[in-house]
Amino acid sequence: MSAVVLMMELTGRDRSFIVPLLLAVVTATLVARSIEPRSIYEARLSEDQVEARRKARDLSPG
Repeated sequence: MSAVVLMMELTGRDRSFIVPLLLAVVTATLVARSIEPRSIYEARLSEDQVEARRKARDLSPG
């Protein structure tokens, strides 16, 4: 979402390119997740650290 907002702000174009831009972002995200399921934020963590964070996130309310 931030890529879409940033492109809209920086280009100053009309809204006609939002749908193709969203499709590009979704496609890039799906390809990246199919190649490597871990995000860039989890890439430097060990598997144990990733699991601990997932468990903590699942237990936290909200």
